[in-house]
Amino acid sequence: MYTITRGRRGSVATAAFFPPALTPAVLVLLTLVPVVAIAQASPAPVAVLVYADDIWEVEILDFTGVPLDYVDFGSEVLIGFGVRTGATTAELRLEPNGSLLRIAEGSFVKIEELQGLSNTRVNSAALIAGRVRFVAASVSGQNYRITTPSAVIGVRGTDFAVAVDEDRGATVAVERGQVEVFDPFSRRNERIGPGQALSVRDQVIARVAEEREAVQRLVRQAEFAGADTAAVPTAAPGEYQSTFDYVRDIEAEEFRAFFADEDYFEDYQEYIDRYRDYYRSEMVDFQAVLDREAAALRDRREAAERASGEESESFREWLEEN
Repeated sequence: MYTITRGRRGSVATAAFFPPALTPAVLVLLTLVPVVAIAQASPAPVAVLVYADDIWEVEILDFTGVPLDYVDFGSEVLIGFGVRTGATTAELRLEPNGSLLRIAEGSFVKIEELQGLSNTRVNSAALIAGRVRFVAASVSGQNYRITTPSAVIGVRGTDFAVAVDEDRGATVAVERGQVEVFDPFSRRNERIGPGQALSVRDQVIARVAEEREAVQRLVRQAEFAGADTAAVPTAAPGEYQSTFDYVRDIEAEEFRAFFADEDYFEDYQEYIDRYRDYYRSEMVDFQAVLDREAAALRDRREAAERASGEESESFREWLEEN
């Protein structure tokens, strides 16, 4: 017997050397069995780390905000996970979608949703800080959305880049395709195409004065070093259908609450409730994470009870003294 690896996480399967007595017909039937089984299995959507200048400067956080113990090429970024880069760029590929995301140095991105599950309808990521370049696959039915502290960007088969400034304003530059930029506070939106750029600050959407320079700086100079942009699926003209309707679904207060809080994983319980089966199948240590969070919750409750008891005792002592 010998072992072979198969699948994203290197799951192990066994195979045997067949004796010469087996006929070619039997061999064909035997080899078809695992092929059919694999073809019937629909891969769950994930983002995969395919490149980094310095792997030690890439941090992947699980849906509770805790960094993974081990990060390497091929590491999976699941729905609700985050990626933080230090002095390095990092490149992700959405699977099985094929889109590419380049994360610049000093950036923080959270994967909020990936199409491919029954309860997801958009490929969505939050750019909390820094810059990203996104080459989106033109696959029919695939929708894309990037949220920033000041705007929501809807994507249609596009190569574009987004930068979040220190003042939390955003700049969007398009190399190919179209994007729609939506301000959830003013409810205003504007659409731009190739060679154009927009800035969004203080509820004002405006065209960038030097658009060509912005596209050159944010998109063309942000070259992919490991991933192949030519391999991103592109539909024939007229075959790719998508809308920007989902861009305006975000309510201002919900949007404001997410970016106003420094804990971007505070809503992890919602991810557990919504994606429990997904995590159970994709995370080897999912139960360990649940146990860790349950223990942390018990500790917080016990601490609160102790604090409450101490306050009550202090109050009784004050009454006795007065």
